[in-house]
Amino acid sequence: MGRVTTQEIVEHLPAVLARVAAGESLEVTDADRPVARIIPPPVAATVVGRDRGWEDLKAMIRKLGERLPPDHVIDDSRESIYREREDAQL
Repeated sequence: MGRVTTQEIVEHLPAVLARVAAGESLEVTDADRPVARIIPPPVAATVVGRDRGWEDLKAMIRKLGERLPPDHVIDDSRESIYREREDAQL
């Protein structure tokens, strides 16, 4: 896990976030004391990864022989869940 100071975050936020987006976890320090961690989101939480995650899940269920509802039902439900999560974070 990498380390960054609060001052580095203030001065170089885009670069720090680029490191995290690339998969690096960072410990944030203030006066040499750990105060936070910045970690990349799970693959399923990213826009592209989220869609890929659903496709992987559907493929796995198909392999198990389960029947799925039509894709539009899954997509509508998925978007509803994302909206609820976003509303809860506000």
